[in-house]
Amino acid sequence: PKEPLALDTPEESRDGLKEALLKRLNFKEIDTAREKTLRQVRETFGASLLGYIWKLEFGARKGFHYHCVFLLNGSVHRQDISIGNQIGKFWQRYAPHGLGLFWNCNAHRQQYKFPALGTIRYHESGHWRGLNHIADYLSKPDFLASLKLPAGRRTFGSSELHGGPKVSRGPQRSKTVTQGFTPV
Repeated sequence: PKEPLALDTPEESRDGLKEALLKRLNFKEIDTAREKTLRQVRETFGASLLGYIWKLEFGARKGFHYHCVFLLNGSVHRQDISIGNQIGKFWQRYAPHGLGLFWNCNAHRQQYKFPALGTIRYHESGHWRGLNHIADYLSKPDFLASLKLPAGRRTFGSSELHGGPKVSRGPQRSKTVTQGFTPV
């Protein structure tokens, strides 16, 4: 099983001053905070961190902000809400000017039509719908962010998969993947 965690920047927790400061954050500040946060996540979770995806956006209210998805080994980690809060606290530590706001999607999964949060089981079609929705959203181009970035900088990134040790196939699965939903 896999444990996806999704973090975002909240809209409703901002006051006018924070909103004004968020708009003034420059790319270098927020990019440095992202790099430090991801380094802390890699050090903390080690081999149980299966991967992550991040997307940089620029909005009129939020300025520069990130959406992140972390994929952890569900055989090792099962406390997705606590882990999401822990990663959010890493972000708070490194974000400039005390503007480390975060939204732990896992703590609010009831708000999502197709949540792909918590433990993902290969045979549950709702999870695949949710993962497809997340993939669509994260891969959508943000032209405004692209215009605001220095030349050559990206608005999307992910961890790199390294060829690990070759694992022999396990027993045949007792359930099949729901038809119509292809694992991403």
